[in-house]
Amino acid sequence: MILPWRWREVYCGYTMRYKERIFQTLEQAGIQYDYSVTGSTDPEKVSRGFSGLSFHHAAELRVFVRPADYETALYLVRKTIREAGDAEE
Repeated sequence: MILPWRWREVYCGYTMRYKERIFQTLEQAGIQYDYSVTGSTDPEKVSRGFSGLSFHHAAELRVFVRPADYETALYLVRKTIREAGDAEE
């Protein structure tokens, strides 16, 4: 359970594209994290129910860390996303 006084959100996005990179970065830094996914992650449901919506944008990913690790985790997550975006271009 994610209790607001025990966890702080460092990422909220509608793409699963960066999920593994974010998790790997936090694990390498030794930062404990939790996450939640809302929406559909099933490609069948997305193709039937959300016409024109990409599978990668059909669910919301939220990543949480302990308050003591918030600043470091926020920096690392932003850096990871920036580097992943540059690599895709």
